[in-house]
Amino acid sequence: MDILFYEILNFALSKKLFYKNQKIGIGVSGGGDSVLLFYFFKNIQKEFNLDLVVLHFNHKIRPDSDDDEVFVENLAKKHNVYFFSDRADVLEISRQKNTNLEEQARLLRYDFFNKCKKKFNLDKIATAHTKNDLIETFLINLIRGSSLDGLVSLKPSRAFYIRPMLFLEKAQIINYLNENNLHYKTDTTNFDTNYTRNKIRIELMETLKIYNPNILSTLYKEIELLSIDSQSLNYIAFENFTQSCTFLKNKALINLKFLSNDYAISSRVLKKAVSKITGSYYSLSYNNINRLMDVIKSNKILVLRKHIKAYKQNNFLIIEKL
Repeated sequence: MDILFYEILNFALSKKLFYKNQKIGIGVSGGGDSVLLFYFFKNIQKEFNLDLVVLHFNHKIRPDSDDDEVFVENLAKKHNVYFFSDRADVLEISRQKNTNLEEQARLLRYDFFNKCKKKFNLDKIATAHTKNDLIETFLINLIRGSSLDGLVSLKPSRAFYIRPMLFLEKAQIINYLNENNLHYKTDTTNFDTNYTRNKIRIELMETLKIYNPNILSTLYKEIELLSIDSQSLNYIAFENFTQSCTFLKNKALINLKFLSNDYAISSRVLKKAVSKITGSYYSLSYNNINRLMDVIKSNKILVLRKHIKAYKQNNFLIIEKL
């Protein structure tokens, strides 16, 4: 096994990303990162007795998007791996919904993956996120404004999604592919600075390298440390959540003695309670968390965008889904 594949496998096993005898979907766009991900899984398929499916979503953003789809299909067929694809005109959908193109593409892509999970009864879906993606996501969230959990939201695994190459720099991947004459496609939109992620990668990261040539490694270590803090806080919050919250239909009753002055813990308890009754972290921005906390002090009734009502009753904060 090549050293690079060994490193990926070691990372994956240390994070318990997958096990023997599993069925794994591989998200392959045709770009260098996803092509390496494909070759990695193909390399270990026999040893781990893996059932592999190549998944490709055609965003129809570029004129050569169809060429990418054909390239990925041929790659899968050449190596006797089942290929499945779908497509959508992301540009048109984004225009119709008046949404951000990058975000719309991501939503449609993951909707496709979620459907594939059910269609093929997949145990895991692997995506080709790298250290560069991790740091770019961190910077995007930092600039836009985010909680600690938001800053470290890109993790090696989440639900059935796994990211075995999250520790690798893109330069390592491209060097390996070129040295081994492994073909991949180049997405020309990756050089378009009208896209936020590209602008951060091409302009901001290059500027930061002036001040710290090892900025990738430095930020990666910082994210690891922040992730440890986030994990610890969430563990404590979960302990408080299980002790403080009672649920009745679409209503959460939170014992006020557990909503202490520790904002880091209390905010997480509130997020978990709202998530439980709504099925998502509905609208719990920094401002909305503060508004919920104010209900405890003011005894007022709070309604958040006609979906959530909160009020104080005896020694409980009541959060109700409308």
